[in-house]
Amino acid sequence: MLFGYIITAIHALLCLLISDGVLFSRTPIQALSVLACILVVFLGIRLFEGCCLTPLENNFTPNLSQLGRAFITRDINKISISQFEEITVGTVMLLQIIRTATILLRPPEILF
Repeated sequence: MLFGYIITAIHALLCLLISDGVLFSRTPIQALSVLACILVVFLGIRLFEGCCLTPLENNFTPNLSQLGRAFITRDINKISISQFEEITVGTVMLLQIIRTATILLRPPEILF
């Protein structure tokens, strides 16, 4: 039981750190490192057909992927958890690509 809560906490921490990096990266190196991290997560989701942490927390009550899918989609039966995770991380990756390109093309003094 405790193992599931630890895995859920790690999953939530990973999501929070990546979203913090997407929102608050200011230098090109920060933006590129966040993009690299998102790319690794995206390739892991494609390789394992879902996040590698989701099966470890499936047997426990607080499953973050199911909560996110229920919060964002209208009908949770139309999309699987692995597709939801792939779409979510893909969207974040696209936003980070745009943000990284903007940081690389414009000086940070103009953007921020």
